[in-house]
Amino acid sequence: MITKTLTNFLLLHSLLLAGLLYCSIADAQEWTWVSGSDLTDQSGVYGVMGTPDPANGPGSRNGTVGFTDDDGRIWIYGGFGLASDAITLGRLNDLWRFDPATGEWTWIRGSNLTDQPGNYGTMGIPHPANEPPGRNRPNIWKTADACWIFGGLGAPGERRNDLWRYDMTANTWTWVKGSSAVNQFGAYGAQGTPNPNNSPGSRNGAFEWTDADDNLWLFGGFGFGASGDPSLLADLWKFDASSFEWTWVQGSTGTDISPVHGTMGTPSNVNTPGARVSSVSWVDKEGNLWLFGGWVTNFIRYNDLWKFDPANGQWTWMKGGNISNQNAVLNIADPTNPSPDDTPGARNGSVSWTDVNGNFWLYGGFGLGLNGDVAAPLNDLWMYEVEENLWYFKGGSLTDLDQPPVYGTMGTPDANNTPGGRSSMAGTLGSDGNLWLFGGINGGTARMNDLWLFSSDDLISGVDDPAVSGTILRLFPNPAYSEIHLSIAGGGGSEQWQVTIYDSLGKQVANTRFSGNELSWPVDRLPRGAYLLSMDNGKEREIRRFV
Repeated sequence: MITKTLTNFLLLHSLLLAGLLYCSIADAQEWTWVSGSDLTDQSGVYGVMGTPDPANGPGSRNGTVGFTDDDGRIWIYGGFGLASDAITLGRLNDLWRFDPATGEWTWIRGSNLTDQPGNYGTMGIPHPANEPPGRNRPNIWKTADACWIFGGLGAPGERRNDLWRYDMTANTWTWVKGSSAVNQFGAYGAQGTPNPNNSPGSRNGAFEWTDADDNLWLFGGFGFGASGDPSLLADLWKFDASSFEWTWVQGSTGTDISPVHGTMGTPSNVNTPGARVSSVSWVDKEGNLWLFGGWVTNFIRYNDLWKFDPANGQWTWMKGGNISNQNAVLNIADPTNPSPDDTPGARNGSVSWTDVNGNFWLYGGFGLGLNGDVAAPLNDLWMYEVEENLWYFKGGSLTDLDQPPVYGTMGTPDANNTPGGRSSMAGTLGSDGNLWLFGGINGGTARMNDLWLFSSDDLISGVDDPAVSGTILRLFPNPAYSEIHLSIAGGGGSEQWQVTIYDSLGKQVANTRFSGNELSWPVDRLPRGAYLLSMDNGKEREIRRFV
């Protein structure tokens, strides 16, 4: 278990004249505008495929998806927005990579035009010419050796159920499963039994998980069940990335299934989150699958938190309301000491992360704040502590919704910076433990192509309990002026360690390897500022902050 070593500091400002509640973050928690434009509806600058360039960048979009690779680079795929011209909105199939070490985007694959048909090739056979068609709100998974894309919305009324695998080493796509045609019914087979012929129906806005065995999990969305017209789904699927087989795990083969909450905190075979779209998801350290919120119609949203245990196949309603359209709840007197009732408001289209401590993070979306019944773009940031079963409000506004971004200076973290109210953006956890956010749409029809980084002491972890890990790490002095000293005691002293220093933007600025119990490292050539020191021995990873 990794334990937290730093304390969070939260400064609550009550802006009475404006009639709003706003949480301002001290310098321990800051947003940084890293890349992209501070204007909306920007076309992409593609440059030369495969060649990074400071001028490159994806166009503005929403419904895109992203992940972080093993080298700490940020990837995004598809969505709905602008390609190489500033006029033609459409479905995108471009694949991009951002390198925090250089601050440059690279157009990797796909078209610089919208609504491209793609090229399926032969199922199961990778080929350089293969390309998924453009799509909005697909699902994405990252496994040990690949990225996977499923489904999404093509042209209006055209939903897909094709599954693709992208090999990052070979730079090739493979059409793995599903149909090249649109609007396909699901082939459910026998519940709990994998079969080569099984396949989820075409859909968009579903949500996904990846488990420790690199199985791909999928729930809900808007699309096709076993028969009938497209509508909201409540089926749970698992794809075995080794056998290439889908299993219908649980849920109805029909549509528009209502939630059954049961008793809060009590698992049951009867419980179900019901049909919904555009929820967010996490996986905890025990391998349980979690989801929050989602949308049924323009007027029905949820703020319930659910946990699914794959071992017993049961859902548990953990937090939030068991009816729709619930406002946020906050212990206003002391947000750093949350009440068990504290919870984000009902919403859809948020972004989520799981940090290195196993905490769940949630930002924005479209929904309800602390009061009122009119949904709007949100800019609130929350952290859910799994073991405590508590939501912590970490920043943004709960009463002044639809806030514009505050960009500040590109590359400079600031407590006043904020991405503002937005929904349908991409998020991924950086290799340095920070949270990354890209794009999205505001309350109108304006889309963004800005890339943000969020850093916080809550995201920094270290191992300091020998009874738990067998390793004690000391980092001193802090602040460091000429050298930083590492002292290791316990089980980790005999290990070979990779040590990397990242700046506040996640850029690698120094690295080394050592074994033993002591390391002294000169840091006098580093500019003054905040840094993260990451140590990894292949079995455990420890991250510390120093200045």
